[in-house]
Amino acid sequence: SCIILNQISSVAALAVDSHNTVAQTAISRAIVDFEMKQNKFAQHLRVLKINEKSSETDLCKALFANDSSPSLLIDATIRTNIEHNEYYDSMKRIARELGLPTVAIGTTNNEQWQDLTEVEKEILVDVKSVTETILNVAEEVIAQYNLRRIAIYYDDSFASATDSKFVSKLNNLTKTLYLYHLQDDDCASTLNDTKQTNITDILVFGAIENLNKLLEMPIKTKISQYDHRSLIKDVSNSEKVEAYFYYDLTRFALQIVDELISKSLWPLKLMFPGCGQQLSIEQKKQRVAIKMGSEMNIEGFYGRYGRFVIENQIRHNYQEITLKMSKVELWRKPSLVYSKEAEWVSSFDSGNIIFTSPIFKGRDISKIDEHPRQHLTTVTMIQPPFVMKRYNSITRQHEYFGYCIELLDRMRLAIYNKTGINYWFDLYEVPDGKYGAKDPATGEWNGLIGELQKRKARVAIGPVFVMAERESVVDFTVPYYDLVGISLLMKKPISDSHLFKFLTVLDNSVWLRIGIFYFLSSTLIWLTNILSPYSAINNRERIRNECHRREFTWSESLWFCMTSLTPQGGGEAPRNPSGKITVAVWWFFGFTIIAAYTANLAAFLTVSRLDPPIENIDHLSEQFRVRYATVKDSLEEIYFRRRAHIEREFFKSWQRMAFDGVDMDQQLRAEYALWDYPIVNKYTKMLKQMEITGMPETFEEGMRRVLASYSAHSGFVLVGEATKVRWAKYTNCELIQSGNEFSRKPMALAVAENDTLKDVLSSAILQLLNERKLEAMKEQWWNENVEKKQCEDHRRSSDGISIKNIGGIFVVIFGGVGFALTSVFLEWVWGKMKRYFVSNKVRTFRGTTESVPLSKPPGVKESNGFFSNFKFN
Repeated sequence: SCIILNQISSVAALAVDSHNTVAQTAISRAIVDFEMKQNKFAQHLRVLKINEKSSETDLCKALFANDSSPSLLIDATIRTNIEHNEYYDSMKRIARELGLPTVAIGTTNNEQWQDLTEVEKEILVDVKSVTETILNVAEEVIAQYNLRRIAIYYDDSFASATDSKFVSKLNNLTKTLYLYHLQDDDCASTLNDTKQTNITDILVFGAIENLNKLLEMPIKTKISQYDHRSLIKDVSNSEKVEAYFYYDLTRFALQIVDELISKSLWPLKLMFPGCGQQLSIEQKKQRVAIKMGSEMNIEGFYGRYGRFVIENQIRHNYQEITLKMSKVELWRKPSLVYSKEAEWVSSFDSGNIIFTSPIFKGRDISKIDEHPRQHLTTVTMIQPPFVMKRYNSITRQHEYFGYCIELLDRMRLAIYNKTGINYWFDLYEVPDGKYGAKDPATGEWNGLIGELQKRKARVAIGPVFVMAERESVVDFTVPYYDLVGISLLMKKPISDSHLFKFLTVLDNSVWLRIGIFYFLSSTLIWLTNILSPYSAINNRERIRNECHRREFTWSESLWFCMTSLTPQGGGEAPRNPSGKITVAVWWFFGFTIIAAYTANLAAFLTVSRLDPPIENIDHLSEQFRVRYATVKDSLEEIYFRRRAHIEREFFKSWQRMAFDGVDMDQQLRAEYALWDYPIVNKYTKMLKQMEITGMPETFEEGMRRVLASYSAHSGFVLVGEATKVRWAKYTNCELIQSGNEFSRKPMALAVAENDTLKDVLSSAILQLLNERKLEAMKEQWWNENVEKKQCEDHRRSSDGISIKNIGGIFVVIFGGVGFALTSVFLEWVWGKMKRYFVSNKVRTFRGTTESVPLSKPPGVKESNGFFSNFKFN
């Protein structure tokens, strides 16, 4: 498509490919919008359809139809059909021959604009199409992921993928490269051809419907084991990107021409040679003053999807767009999960990939799988986000994933690079679902530790804590995670809010009595002014010369009592003594009520902030409103039982020394007796409270009891492992993690006792720790996890009074404004109706009476004749 703008004759011609409706619509809209804003360019648009049968002579004549002289050509004839492209360079040849200022789009291989002169560089500007810019991402992806045997699928919208320079670049980066053109009905045959090759990666450039057809075929053609990296161009989104590219570039070009015209640097009437002829010397001189390319370079222009970079050189101009690169797990349930990996920013001839998440190249893992594996039986336990389980619909098997699973993969790669051994961790879940506790009676261990003690597994992976008694039966590697302790899981504090909370400060009966006394006082002021002989209404003659003569009618009395409660005051008080007494009583009543109301309102709005939720274990042990417990037979229960046992032993030792030591020196016994009694028994009381409350069998049961609580100040608090508490808080916005962690311990991999594998795994963990990959993994699986909910911080609720509590004030204001508008409307209607009835009454009076002569005033002579002729109607 190409657009021809004429500044003198106000005619614009649009020549468009018969199939490129996006360019035609976008460029036409840009012209119309620019005309409406600037009111300077063409008011008429002539549309010309161009196809492979269009000759250069016809195109040249179309430019000068109706004796119009074109000022600017926007050439968007993009090659979208690889079989018919003879007319692709026609407009570029014509523009160069005529010396017509042109902005060309989609010059993949612009042979017609080679060896331009300095003047031609200023008037002939080419810009890469957005699809050609997107194709450059393939080069960076291939280089970054070290793809060696790839196939590229493309449809008609990316026909420039067959450009020789583009293919040559990719051939230098890969070992094997195949290009396949996608047709509407041959996806299956194309994939069958691919199946016969040794490719390992597929890149797809095209419309989303073609990609969907392509993704349906791998399982049918049994090539689903390939690693698909798909660069998708959605139909709606791609047309939106292309449309804005045409729209923004057209506006940019029109803006530059307009500025050059305003600076008198653009000829008002360009002279052109005839079609097929060369520019004359005079015509060439006329174009020397045009500096369109330089002006576009200096000006710069930001479109919707990026800045236009114009370097005033052929093939060096493009739009700086940014593409988001995401990884999608197609088998993830309940829905597809997209995780952002990087951003690609286009630049001259290529682009740059900026990774926004930890880089983990799964291709490296697949490479070591080609070597013989050394299997390690590994026991684990499901606990998000360390170890999770999902169903892979492609392999039709369940698989493990999570922080610990990625740790194993990274350790495999580190060990292989260092020793050449390809370890393979055969995972299975512990049958009893426990980490490991010792049976006091038999001395046997259960859970993960028990599996290692019985030599059923060599490695235990998961959030396993390092403990002294566990180290007596198994060995631990160096810690792979920070210290983790015990924390409190509780319901998020919910402050009671009421839109009209300022009305709840006083009881309804109080408001009722205030209203009654308000009307009673207003009525008494009105009655005293009527009955008292000293009131203004009964002394009008005497006070008629005074400036202030306020008469207290009933409506005026209501207004006076109302305004007396405000800082503005009620104004002039009644004149009569009885009225003054009534007003004084009302003022005292109002002052007392306002003072009490203000104090209670401040207390109501701040009392919630004076009662913070439970913040630590000490606060929990000192209160009695909230019940609490740990999970039964958990590490947390063991911790409290041991602390309670230590307290009992200390008490027995003190009791024995203070009272039962018969051979103890009397002075020493007296010193022991001065200890504070009783000795602190915090954990003993807490354990007893937990036993009374009842310990939940599982963490999930405890979480349900927390959710069933009314608020953080009543109900149930679960004392649990900090990682479980943190995950529950991340996935449920009704829960919070309160207080600092206590009894913190490191996490590590457990191996069978005296197993040499301990040093190998520890070395790999230390390598990952030094490379700071463990920190990146923690950030990825916690803060960037797709399961994490974006919850409102409950601590912000104490920063100030929320609109939920004080919003009723605004309702009152809007209600008052609405009532005032209604009142003024009714007043206006009443005034209209009153004037209407009065005018009708006067007209009726005129129609039923006759003119009556006025009588002659005394002392006036008859001869003047003035009053005798004066009449009233």
